[in-house]
Amino acid sequence: MSSSGASGATTARQVVDALAEHEDAIGDLYAAYGMCFTEAASFWQGLSAEEYGHGSLMRDLAASEREPATFIDRQRFPLPELRAATRVVRDQMEVAENSRLTLVQALQTALDFEQEIVERDAYQVFASDSANVARVLSHLRVSSERHRDSIRDLLMRQPR
Repeated sequence: MSSSGASGATTARQVVDALAEHEDAIGDLYAAYGMCFTEAASFWQGLSAEEYGHGSLMRDLAASEREPATFIDRQRFPLPELRAATRVVRDQMEVAENSRLTLVQALQTALDFEQEIVERDAYQVFASDSANVARVLSHLRVSSERHRDSIRDLLMRQPR
């Protein structure tokens, strides 16, 4: 699969799709964790549903804006890195499904993913963003911070 559009350059639409796929992959991982850890299933199911919602928001935002390039900075979201990050998440699903992963390990992995999103400031809003773009990106940023905090809180309550 080529990472470029007809002109050979990565398109904003490809970046939006890759961002949405990454959110969906995290949702799949959290759903897998819910199956592995029945004592925390509702926690994981809630996070999973929100991650799927994030993917939908990205797709809806791209569809509602005239040109995704107005809110996607391809320098900040290099397509090969986005796709590699999604593969890492998918690899963790295999670990969850094929090993004796502990809840602490799952929480630490999830915390690492959410912390990376927050630290990258991936959903930073710029003054030039439309009101719709600003609303969606702000929601995604706040939601990622909330996920990180709730995962950290549950992790800290686990016996070691």
